[in-house]
Amino acid sequence: MKKIITPSKICIVCKKSYTRKPRYKVQQFLKSLYCSNYCRHKGSYEVTSGEKSHFWKGGKPKCLDCGIQLVSYKNKRCRRCWDKFNIGKNNANFNNLKKNVGYKGIHLWIKDRLGSPIKCFHCGFESTNGRKIHWANKSHKYIRDFSDWFPLCVSCHRKYDHPEWNVKEKQVL
Repeated sequence: MKKIITPSKICIVCKKSYTRKPRYKVQQFLKSLYCSNYCRHKGSYEVTSGEKSHFWKGGKPKCLDCGIQLVSYKNKRCRRCWDKFNIGKNNANFNNLKKNVGYKGIHLWIKDRLGSPIKCFHCGFESTNGRKIHWANKSHKYIRDFSDWFPLCVSCHRKYDHPEWNVKEKQVL
């Protein structure tokens, strides 16, 4: 039987010389860097933490735009700069065509740009609660045009959108 002789190697963690264990194949031994599992775990921890880590960027992460210190390396911008950068056509979800933007998306877009309305355009009702006054659409086409929107209270908005519901006399069957 032919005996394979393998040279000894030096562990990259503890710098001790080691040889192939009988249960390891020669190819497996030649790829190894550590003398034991202890050194392997210790070595992998040292590589993934601190200055040796591939995530290390020389200190605490900073925002690309304003330079404020960030919590993690995951984000490149702080929340304030991200909101400034990610509005309008820079936003991945922005689409100027009506067919790809739904009813709720247009209303959220208008509320984001014009804020919450305070006073009804028709009857003059005032409220700071955004649920009592809505943005109504003049043309009923839901286009991205600020002149096509005006504030109405809930009751005026219902009467404007559905004039057929405004029948005062109920029919008796």
